[in-house]
Amino acid sequence: MLIALAPIRPRVVFVIALVCDASMTMLYTDTAATPIYALVTVIGFLAYQTNNATTFAALCAASIAQLLETAAGGASGGRALVAFLVTFVFAALLGSALRWREQFVANQHAAQMASIRLRDSEKAIRAANEIHSAVTNQMSSIARIAQRQIRLGLDGDQQPWAMINDAATEALSNTHRAIEYLRQVDGDATSEKDPSYEDLVKGITRMLEEDGGNLRALGFSGSVTTQTDTPVKLSADKQHLILTLLHEIHTNIVRHAPHGCHYELSVLLTRQGVEVTQINPLAAHESATDLPVGRYGLHGLQQDFSAYGGTLSAECEGDMWVVFAFLPADDENA
Repeated sequence: MLIALAPIRPRVVFVIALVCDASMTMLYTDTAATPIYALVTVIGFLAYQTNNATTFAALCAASIAQLLETAAGGASGGRALVAFLVTFVFAALLGSALRWREQFVANQHAAQMASIRLRDSEKAIRAANEIHSAVTNQMSSIARIAQRQIRLGLDGDQQPWAMINDAATEALSNTHRAIEYLRQVDGDATSEKDPSYEDLVKGITRMLEEDGGNLRALGFSGSVTTQTDTPVKLSADKQHLILTLLHEIHTNIVRHAPHGCHYELSVLLTRQGVEVTQINPLAAHESATDLPVGRYGLHGLQQDFSAYGGTLSAECEGDMWVVFAFLPADDENA
């Protein structure tokens, strides 16, 4: 009966078994072995269901009780005492081992869940950056063209309005691509592999052509220098960060540089990493209709670069606006 109740209320059963064992021994009955079996069983369940301190206390209590009973019964019970103590210890170790195993599995599961949550957070950040990069440039172009048309006094020139339509259409397409990206990030990230060096070069080339074309359409002129002959190892996140920076640089030229100004942009790939430098003149004054700077602008990118051991600075040098960024390459041994 006690053995059957041991899994349900191990503490209560342990106390009852201990009292019964001592009582039967004092009464000199021949049934004293029955509570011993219950003690062994309940010690195992205590070790499994409680903690190390409770298990140790129960083990000590049972051992002391057996020691006192043996001392009261004379030297004839010495061998039985050793056997009982070994059995108690074995039961405690067995129950504790099962509990430790369950705790290990639970901790492992918790670590996996934490890793999944972290991965989901990183996906959310990348998704937000993707949306920002996809929409901001074209929407900034729309705002700049609209401001220009307002300054022209709506003189009937239809070309700016056609450009507005093209920019809005492109912004819509980019938004659709961002939505597709959000759908893709729901997949298993373990199946994704880092893009190659060639993918990075293609991405940089495409970004410079598209964004540079937008700037030329708005009347800006630029000198772009690229050095992509040296292979560099960058993870997918780092490559995405470089492309996001280039997009943000072009967006800021549209937002804040004097209309039709000349800008300089340099992208250098070395074995140490990627170096980006951009220079343009400062506007005499900022228009009241300029777009607000979001949390995913240069300030947010500066934090991302720092997280990967890189650097990103944007400051005024005389009448020029200078942006410099460096992102270190991945460890070749990683």
